[in-house]
Amino acid sequence: MEDFAQNPCSSVPSVPHAQPVRFQAVTYQLVGDKMKPRVAYFDLSLIPDPQAWLEERLGKVKSVSPFKENDAVMPAAGRSLRQNP
Repeated sequence: MEDFAQNPCSSVPSVPHAQPVRFQAVTYQLVGDKMKPRVAYFDLSLIPDPQAWLEERLGKVKSVSPFKENDAVMPAAGRSLRQNP
């Protein structure tokens, strides 16, 4: 067994043939008068039906579609569009 002090990476397991995760951005909108479009990111190999996943957790979804660069959506939670001085 290697001495951890000599090689700190020796305890990190390697993952042979690991595939990079590819997230798909989708635009969704919940049902309701004041509900705005939002963006969610999914690994479609794990969650092949984003609409079903969203409805199970958030309730009825009005629409789900692939995200396009020019979609007008709400910013992610906790983020501000304003620049800090």
